[in-house]
Amino acid sequence: MAPAAFQAPVQDAAKEVLVSKLREPSTSSSSSSSVPSLGSLTIASSAAASASTESQASSSDIETVTMSDHTFEAPRKRIVSPASLQRFESSGAFAEILAFIRVCNTSVVGKMLTDDIAVSPACRAILDVLEEVKAIRQATPPDASIGSSRFGNPAFRTFYAKIRDANDRLHRSIPDLDGDSDTAAAARSELAVYFQESWGNEKRIDYGSGMELNMACWL
Repeated sequence: MAPAAFQAPVQDAAKEVLVSKLREPSTSSSSSSSVPSLGSLTIASSAAASASTESQASSSDIETVTMSDHTFEAPRKRIVSPASLQRFESSGAFAEILAFIRVCNTSVVGKMLTDDIAVSPACRAILDVLEEVKAIRQATPPDASIGSSRFGNPAFRTFYAKIRDANDRLHRSIPDLDGDSDTAAAARSELAVYFQESWGNEKRIDYGSGMELNMACWL
């Protein structure tokens, strides 16, 4: 989802930088890069040359390319030092994440939860994926034998493992990701990491804003 130099489940330091930038009213600029997200029947990629302020953010800040034009790569940890974090902050990936969050924010201004809105095939598929995750959660009750635990209920690890087992199948339900081509398989492999990281930390049994940011990157 991010340029090769920065592909990774989102680190806490990167999260804090993004949060601080979202709170800034001023315009920030960054270089072009590629960050996939899902839109209509394509995978979104390539950050805008400059990030807009929240009031100016629009879908034009997020360019889209066809899947055949993008090289997918399984994410790995690349933000490992202050220097790499600084490069991330000035990257197109960073700019596009900011733009996406701001576009989502401005798109719901004046909208009611009860409003009738059109839903694209890709958005419908994503909503269906999230409904399946909800069903998995409901089918994985807390372990009542544990009682209170400082580190969370161990049943969370069962839930997390179920998400891992269903990950590829869930992504196959999204338009253009259902095939067995090398491109579709590579896209699912890349998106799967961000999706899995969106649901918490299996080892620590916790959930925080870093996981929320992984969800934003997945979207």
